[in-house]
Amino acid sequence: MAMEFCPGIKITDKERIEAEGLDPVEISRKSAESFLEQLCRHGFFHSDPHPGNVAVEKGPNGEARIIFYDFGMMDSFGPNERKGLVDFFFAIYYDANVKDACDALERL
Repeated sequence: MAMEFCPGIKITDKERIEAEGLDPVEISRKSAESFLEQLCRHGFFHSDPHPGNVAVEKGPNGEARIIFYDFGMMDSFGPNERKGLVDFFFAIYYDANVKDACDALERL
């Protein structure tokens, strides 16, 4: 069942993305931000994000917008798992602390 038609460019179609004047680096950043926000902030996420379920379109302001299709596979992270994931990212990317990273993984 489809609720709405959302045309977009397949997320892996780099030639068409560039032909639309969209920046693949910006799309990559927005895609990563979207998944991290789903996981870390909301705890509810799309768990089937293969290229057939993710597209991009040019928004009214000319910037890329990510489109997600097929919400049949969703999952959730509870508060403890979200905190563990955020602590893991901070331990790896901010503190470079292996012990803190391992402790965070145990909480996941």
